[in-house]
Amino acid sequence: MTAAYKHLTSPASFITKYMEWCDASETPYSFDFWSAVFCVSAVLRRRCYVDRPGAPVWPNHYILLTAPPGVARKTTAVIRATEIVQWYASASKSNATLFSGSLTSSMLMKEMAVLSKEFGCSPLLLALPELSRSFARNAARPTIAYLTDMFDTKEIERGGTKREGTYEIKKASINMLAASTPEWLGAFGGADADAGGFTSRCIVVREERPKRRIKWGEVPTQPDAAVVRSAIIDIDERLAQLERHEGPCREVPIKATAAAIARYESYREASDTKLRSSEARHERHVLSVACVLACADLTFEIQEDHIINAIKAIELVTRDDPKRLEDDTSHNVNADVDRPIDKAWEKRIQIFTRIVKILKEAGKLGVQQQKMCIRLRHLTGAKDVRLVLKILLDYNCVQCFRVSEVGRPSMVWRATYLIDTPAVERARILYAGEPITEPSEDQSPQESDQSTPPYH
Repeated sequence: MTAAYKHLTSPASFITKYMEWCDASETPYSFDFWSAVFCVSAVLRRRCYVDRPGAPVWPNHYILLTAPPGVARKTTAVIRATEIVQWYASASKSNATLFSGSLTSSMLMKEMAVLSKEFGCSPLLLALPELSRSFARNAARPTIAYLTDMFDTKEIERGGTKREGTYEIKKASINMLAASTPEWLGAFGGADADAGGFTSRCIVVREERPKRRIKWGEVPTQPDAAVVRSAIIDIDERLAQLERHEGPCREVPIKATAAAIARYESYREASDTKLRSSEARHERHVLSVACVLACADLTFEIQEDHIINAIKAIELVTRDDPKRLEDDTSHNVNADVDRPIDKAWEKRIQIFTRIVKILKEAGKLGVQQQKMCIRLRHLTGAKDVRLVLKILLDYNCVQCFRVSEVGRPSMVWRATYLIDTPAVERARILYAGEPITEPSEDQSPQESDQSTPPYH
């Protein structure tokens, strides 16, 4: 949780007014900010774009709010944003379709084809209070693949089947705000979705606690939603004026000032030259968020402050991204201990170090025990992996969750903040030193009480 989001927008911005409207609730500031970004994106859709020569950027976003169940009011954040978007769609007679239930790729495809035929474009808004319910397990992979394919707002897409016939999708635009738990993303959405590039297209907002706790009997003062509704209509009306100036069926180019371009290029040069897929997408996210910030305060021109604040917003959500975590050199688990060095001991140290590194890289999403065993199959067997995890669990360096999937339930392990304390050193010595009793095959670890904060 961080209040830094409150300083990323001007007082006149829709996002500021939205966050003030949510201030009395328990939803974290980060959830409020990114929910407001979704609301603005719902207005912009494919009506405007960042006028980058040769590579325009459309202000569409896939935003995932993640938190443990019942902790940070992630579902509340999605429902509140949905209410604003529904009101806007009704008041402005928008041609966008809002989905909030179960999804399949076929359903999305058909709806976008209908919109294309009627309006010449296909804007979809997905507000999903519980991602695991919206993505049915037997249909989740094709749905994720379809969303991945449509993220880059294709100009035209044709396809079809013998059974359902052909279809044509024009000017695709999908914006999504969804809520889920880290366990669901880690156990199901994480590995498979990332392999296809879905998670790199998403802005994953992680939180562990609400911004405040409402006491028993306390009735917080809820500001009038009229201010927020008026602000979102102002964005729509101003954009409509620019559309009329551009001409019929023309998108509005959002230009950037020279100072904004220089700031953005400086940000790109500071990035690693060998970017991962997710990191390369961050540059795109910076531009799309800057576009939203520019439209939210009605300037409709990307200025240097918009780029600076967009970079800050992306860094706030990616600072604990598992793919961006660097190896921690402040606490070296390979430190020498007072015991003879032999090959067997060196191998045990290597196994322990590798498991700790995997847990750190997984971050708040955690990692499945089976997948960890597969990654370490060249080094050791499942028996040693279970032993190390059991020792780390005894020292509260990890948390353990049982995730029910099709077939046998699996165990998901997540590092806590103690992974960077002397506790992990004691666990390492215990594993690499005197032998301890290995838990039997039929004795699975007990699930964590989640009282220890996760690793950041």
